[in-house]
Amino acid sequence: MTSARVAGAEPNFECVSPLGRLASTQISPASRIHDLSGITIAELWNFLFQGETMFPAIRAELSKRFPGIRFVGYDTFGSTNGPLRNDILARLPQTLREQGVDAVISGVGA
Repeated sequence: MTSARVAGAEPNFECVSPLGRLASTQISPASRIHDLSGITIAELWNFLFQGETMFPAIRAELSKRFPGIRFVGYDTFGSTNGPLRNDILARLPQTLREQGVDAVISGVGA
């Protein structure tokens, strides 16, 4: 910051906006899947709150409603929290493609 002093005048400071520039571009969301029959769903979890209980219940209920639905379990991906988080998330797009995933259920507990 610089300041210019003129006799009898208040200091004048140059400032930088705290808003900053946008770091990313806006993208449109993917279209909704209207029928889950025959699609593949990935389970992502941060291993913090009852995923071992919730995911089997979700799997069971969705399997009753949608024939041919397939799940890729959270154990395939690892925890989305913790020391390996950055590596897991960096590989996630490729892993989802390799597994033929159409949709994701992300379980986040705190």
